[in-house]
Amino acid sequence: SLYSLTAFFTKFLLLLIPSVIGNAVYRDYKHEVHPVLYSYPIGKRAYLFGKFLSAYTVVCLIASMVGIGLFIGIQLPGVDSKLILSFDFSVYLHLYFVYLFPNLLFFGVVVFTIVIVSRNSYAGFISIVVVLIAREILMRSFGSTADDNLTYVLEPLGESATDYYLRGLTNSEQQQMSLPFGRTILLNRLCWIAITLTLWGMMVRSFSFSQHGIIFWSMCRKSAVSYTHLRAHETDSYLVCR
Repeated sequence: SLYSLTAFFTKFLLLLIPSVIGNAVYRDYKHEVHPVLYSYPIGKRAYLFGKFLSAYTVVCLIASMVGIGLFIGIQLPGVDSKLILSFDFSVYLHLYFVYLFPNLLFFGVVVFTIVIVSRNSYAGFISIVVVLIAREILMRSFGSTADDNLTYVLEPLGESATDYYLRGLTNSEQQQMSLPFGRTILLNRLCWIAITLTLWGMMVRSFSFSQHGIIFWSMCRKSAVSYTHLRAHETDSYLVCR
């Protein structure tokens, strides 16, 4: 189904987020131009919002190409119209604005926050993997036994909440019915939008135009630099003694 295909491509698009959204801010630190940018009279909200919005727009445009490709594919000559349902634009709007765009927004904010704090683009990829692993643990631990809505609300992609309405239906019945949008799906989407906005607010509030990261990666980098200087000093002292 179109929903299953969209859910499949969503997981591939998540791996694209660190390369686009993460590098949007990491590029400033990589090329060491952030001191120049920080010297301009730009507020931190304008700086962060501009960086994120531009990168998020690019990701959404790339995601939109999937839907456009599917639409063009069914219009090509030689396609058996009996095997394809009639085109319904509202279905694409439902998939993109209920599932795809909010999911990309949440993971984009997570990656953006991690890269801002760590000054490390690889941490963005790790954060995606960690969230997906935590999601799989949640689904495998409670997905088959839980009957309350809490488990479906806590799944970040919204797939469990949708499967809650599709369970017990055959493939043919799922193909004929429209995409569900019940109370559980609505609670799931509102919950993760609220989490996304909360995370964004915490990141904006704690951000400062500092040239140094504030977590373990920066500590490791500083330790490595100090160790290199220490070894160089020991080598110079050894040569002087000789």
